[in-house]
Parts: sequence; C-alpha cells; structure tokens
Amino acid sequence: MHITDHAAVAQFIAANIEHRVIDIGQNHMAFLAHNTREFRG
Repeated sequence: MHITDHAAVAQFIAANIEHRVIDIGQNHMAFLAHNTREFRG
C-alpha cells in the first residue's frame, strides 16, 4: 500500500489549486500519471 504517496500527491494538488499555480486539467493528468506508475510498478 502506498497511502502516504497518495496523500502527498493529493495534498500537492490541493495546494496548487489553492494557490492557482497549476490548472485542474494539469493536476488531473499528474494524478493519472502517478496512479499509472503505481499500478505498473
């Protein structure tokens, strides 16, 4: 289980949205990429 990794990614995305650094589309792609690496690895 990589619950800590998921929490870190979720927190990172939430912080970026809060500060309007990265738009939601880019955050979604980053989250999908993270999940893809985890499933393959």
